[in-house]
Amino acid sequence: MAWGMHSRIFALAAPFSSREWVAAIVRTLASAARNSLPLATALRAMGECPPVPILQGGRLRVIETLTGDLENGVPLSHAIGYRLGRYLPPYVEDAIAAAEECGALPEVLDILAENTSRGGAVTFKVGTLFVYPCIQFSVLASIVSGLMIFIVPKFSKIFDEMLPGEPLPALTQLVISAAHRLLPWFALVPLFAIAAPVVVIAVIRSRIPEQIGVFLPLVGRHVRKLSLLEFSQAMAVLTASGRDLVGAAALSASASSSPVVRSRADAMVADIRNGVSWVEAWQGMRLGQPVHDWIVRNAGFAEDPVSGFRTLNEWLTEEIGRTCFHLLKLVEPCLILANAILVGAIVVALFLPLIKLITALARF
Repeated sequence: MAWGMHSRIFALAAPFSSREWVAAIVRTLASAARNSLPLATALRAMGECPPVPILQGGRLRVIETLTGDLENGVPLSHAIGYRLGRYLPPYVEDAIAAAEECGALPEVLDILAENTSRGGAVTFKVGTLFVYPCIQFSVLASIVSGLMIFIVPKFSKIFDEMLPGEPLPALTQLVISAAHRLLPWFALVPLFAIAAPVVVIAVIRSRIPEQIGVFLPLVGRHVRKLSLLEFSQAMAVLTASGRDLVGAAALSASASSSPVVRSRADAMVADIRNGVSWVEAWQGMRLGQPVHDWIVRNAGFAEDPVSGFRTLNEWLTEEIGRTCFHLLKLVEPCLILANAILVGAIVVALFLPLIKLITALARF
């Protein structure tokens, strides 16, 4: 079984929850720049015939305001930074301005569109990996709470009336005791079921798991891939815009959300300034795996760092997607097993005294 029904539901919502609509705008601008077409005209045509369902409502208004800015003579870098800055990395405005000066605007916009689309897809898959178990847990909590609050007390009353003085099985006593303890907190159960996924989404967006997870022994390697992807995407955009590797690495480090990447990237900048080749300095960061270093080393031999960073971005995106896929395949049966164990334990706990009750009734 692939991602299952949950993945198909999430896939339908992906265009609305990801940054694909921003990538579509940037891709349109890249196509117009490559073919020497007026950027405002291309955006206006896009707004009149939007790719459904990505661009609707407020997103169409973003295109309209961006088109108006360009028609009024606002530089592309300033217009994108002001209208789309919240969806793009902080270095985008400087990179586009530099690309306009050196004639590399189409390539920079192409890379930026790739990064935005892939970054949105990666964020969506990682978010699904965390949110789906949380939703399943909320559903399980609601089912168990419903059984413990509405069903178990009724059976407890039946057992007290029909089996007075008879000792109940240990599992039954445990379930009844838990039901009595849960009853005063009944009003909080729906609130918890709703709040848990919301809290998880807020924590993921805050980037706190990425900053902490890099130090954990089991997940640190996968978290470092996310940080390396963010750094490599910045390097691809900035080097394509005409910046040297030292300047690109310094800006990429400052834009990174990972303290580990920032410290190691600063060391990389220092090594390059001290005469170390950029390939050796990159490998000295020890952020990726040997295959990642091999991609960068080949780019160094070809003297084409931009192509190397783009290849690395594509490779990391595929790796992260496969990791999320396999982890979700592992988590889903565990959640199903947990559901079966908890609900089954409650059913068995209620059924055991019924056997004793049926036996007692059969004697009469």
